[in-house]
Amino acid sequence: MVLAFAAAGVTVAAEKKAAPKQHAAPKQHAVSIKGMKFVPETVEVAVGDVVVWTNEDMFPHNVFGGPLNSPILEPGKTYRWTAEKPGEIPYHCSLHVVMKGTVRVR
Repeated sequence: MVLAFAAAGVTVAAEKKAAPKQHAAPKQHAVSIKGMKFVPETVEVAVGDVVVWTNEDMFPHNVFGGPLNSPILEPGKTYRWTAEKPGEIPYHCSLHVVMKGTVRVR
């Protein structure tokens, strides 16, 4: 925007600044542990998003692999993890190694 004061011989220029870039608010993603499976088996998240695993099974489980290292989750307990960098993270339950999942961080 330019304002001109012809009578005074003065020109004033004001620069319009771009609005700061808005980042999407972090989202929360749920993974259920039930029937000796992680449901969904693969979850896709963005950096900054939170994944919450909830043990809905009758047996204790955990979430283990890469940066994921939950304590033993008794039935009804949860584990929260925040995605910090892009990549694919395979994980499993170290108590029941047939239980496998993947977190894809974009």
